[in-house]
Amino acid sequence: MPALLDVDHPTGWLPPHAMFAAPQPQATPAPAAPPRLLWLVDARAAPWAQLIGEAAPPGQGCSAVVALACEGERGRSRREHLQTLTRAYDALADGSGAPVWLIASGYGAYLGTLLSQRRTIERMLLCAPAVYADAGWDLPWMVLDAAHAAHPSQAERAANDNMAFVAAGQYLGQVSVLVSPLADDDPPQAEDRHGLQVDYFYAFDRARERHLELPQRAAASAAEALRQQVARWLWARPAQA
Repeated sequence: MPALLDVDHPTGWLPPHAMFAAPQPQATPAPAAPPRLLWLVDARAAPWAQLIGEAAPPGQGCSAVVALACEGERGRSRREHLQTLTRAYDALADGSGAPVWLIASGYGAYLGTLLSQRRTIERMLLCAPAVYADAGWDLPWMVLDAAHAAHPSQAERAANDNMAFVAAGQYLGQVSVLVSPLADDDPPQAEDRHGLQVDYFYAFDRARERHLELPQRAAASAAEALRQQVARWLWARPAQA
């Protein structure tokens, strides 16, 4: 039986038994790392510690909770809080390459959107996000919150005039915005907050996937409605890029 020509090395020859060589095993790709959850909790949030335990699927990656409602936090500025969140993100990601998901409400949702400009966040669930005017960046949160509660419509809505809307317009991941429900007897401030939250959703015009969510009114309480929403979001299969 003539020897076989090695087409990759024309000057060399392969012995006859080379044609019966066993195939080399294919390397098995490593499983994708589970996502890591960053929870930003403000004063109006439901019991998040319980939510984490009940809503997260088995095998979920580790979590970090930044409690903005702790004593002393309301006296800090947005600049200081954003620095705290950046450090929390870095400690959670830890250079692992695992995707980071963010869940936040109110003021935390606002800060989380700003954080998405500085760090990569694959998915975000923003519950009733607050919107603050850019002025007074270094004022304490309690001062900003009091002004926002009284006149939420004074927050600039134009995409080029508000840092949160600019950050939302630059976000390329997946985002769900859970807006506050409106009742017939709600004051004008509640209508303003609802309108801002809807505007907030539409600011994510470059997101790979976005959803505007309404709470389930069948739930017995706001906390239960939020728990159900978080559970659905965590268990949902994200769309691929």
